[in-house]
Parts: sequence; structure tokens; C-alpha cells
Amino acid sequence: DEFGGARHASKVVADRTLAVVRRKLHLMREVSKRKGEFEALMERREELLEAVGQGAEVELELYGNRKFLGRRVHPDGNPGSADKSDFQAFVATFGLPREHVVCAQLRDMLEELINWWADRVL
Repeated sequence: DEFGGARHASKVVADRTLAVVRRKLHLMREVSKRKGEFEALMERREELLEAVGQGAEVELELYGNRKFLGRRVHPDGNPGSADKSDFQAFVATFGLPREHVVCAQLRDMLEELINWWADRVL
């Protein structure tokens, strides 16, 4: 802008905040979508167990959930502690906090389903 407002400190902070909010919202939507898909699978777990017992293939949605979550959680669990000296790189790569509610809910569901399957097949 002709008066230099584009580099004003308030504008820079507002732009950075918006970039972080957009990234976090994107990550939360991905995890929430997977959580919804997993909830649907959990509702069908008895049916799935019976089908697998009759030789059916295990549904792919049951695989890879820990890796999926691991790719969306910040490596040390705390994005606030990340190096932000290259802010664009930070915004492109930070993950959700390890204990974020959507992450914790998906982890709890995974644990519940693992225990449920173990109780039935072991």
C-alpha cells in the first residue's frame, strides 16, 4: 500500500495469526473427519468382526490411524515451542498439540477399538 501499511507491525501480526488459524483449522478438520469415519466403523464393529471371522478382508479404514494422527500432531507435541524464525516454514509444517481435544478423542477411540478387538479374538 502507498503509505506502508502492508508492513505495519499490526498488519504483520494479524497476517501471521490468520495463517496459523487457517493451518490449525485445516488440521482439525482432517482429524475430525477421520474421527467421524472411525466412529462409523466402531458402530459396525460387531458386523466387521463377524465378516472377518467368515474370511472377509479387514476394511482399510482400520489401518494407519496412528500414522495419520502422528502426521498431524506436532513432533514434540507442542507447536508453541517450535522455531518460528522462518515463519512461512513454521506455518506450513506445525502440527496440533498432542493433547488437543480432537487428537485425544481419536486416540481414545483407537485404544477402545484395539481393546475391543483384543478381547474378542485373543
